[in-house]
Amino acid sequence: MVTDDCPVFLWLNFLFRLIGKQHEYDSQNTAGNEQQEAHVPSGILHNLSHDEGKKLKREADGRERIAYTMTKTNKTIETYSGISDIVKYIFEDEEDREDGYVQDEQYSGNRPGIYIEFKETWASSGELPNLVSKELEDLGWNVDKKPVTGSEANLFYKDGKINVGKTNGKVILQTFSLQSLRAVSEIFHGNVPMCFLLWEGSGATDISRTDPLGYASFINLAIKYKAHIIGPSIAGAPNNYTELNKPWQAYLIKKAGLLNHPYSFDTRDQMGKYSGKYNFEYPNDDLFEPPYLDGMFTNRTEMTLQFIKDENARFKNRFVPDIKNPRELLTQLGYAE
Repeated sequence: MVTDDCPVFLWLNFLFRLIGKQHEYDSQNTAGNEQQEAHVPSGILHNLSHDEGKKLKREADGRERIAYTMTKTNKTIETYSGISDIVKYIFEDEEDREDGYVQDEQYSGNRPGIYIEFKETWASSGELPNLVSKELEDLGWNVDKKPVTGSEANLFYKDGKINVGKTNGKVILQTFSLQSLRAVSEIFHGNVPMCFLLWEGSGATDISRTDPLGYASFINLAIKYKAHIIGPSIAGAPNNYTELNKPWQAYLIKKAGLLNHPYSFDTRDQMGKYSGKYNFEYPNDDLFEPPYLDGMFTNRTEMTLQFIKDENARFKNRFVPDIKNPRELLTQLGYAE
């Protein structure tokens, strides 16, 4: 049902959603963005601390909150409502990472990685890829600067546990933006897995032609700027995105030597359709053989894990973690009552 390359990318994304650790580097902004000072979000420390078996220190009433101080930067930004001061938040874990976290008594031993999304470069003055690279390097997670060597370099499962966070797949990058794709290629040199997400729209770098020539042009851009994965949208409820992963499109991605990581799989019907459980709109032939993917983005982790388990997906390592009830898991993590 799924190719052998699937575990690196499929399980990484699933496990982030499963344990509440997925974080997007999204530099929010409004008009006047050229005045914005770019900072690496503190979420990177939050994710990495979780991966190392720690949890965020809570206030006495149980709310998950790190202490912080707020200072003015003597800079302003023009917003739709007027001129506002730019302030800087300094969180407890940024000043002393150890002081902001405590050991998690429920740490399972799984070591996932992190999945970082870069938005448009103008949202952070173009500095965010460089800042993220430096932050990862300081934390020992930048495999472009310090690749993992030895037996664990590609050992994604170990002793029944997820081991991605100790491998060269510990960080995956993604973007919809062609400008960010180019900027990231110059910073990480193609040594960190990169996913180029496709979206049909009216934006300057959205895909506008979905015929073979137009589609191939975006695949060529992905190769030029050192992407490893293409992330096309898929059709069907509940999201009803544009279909950008037809069998012939999946074939072009595969022929180019890239992995195919479509989004977003939120029903078993979608999972069955694109993994080859039943035919697409027409019979298969020698070129367009399923599966039409190497990994899945999903908002329904428990459903997707169950589908993989039920359909006996073809992994090199046939490890499938226990599938927990999402409500119970959120309660356990302190996000629901």
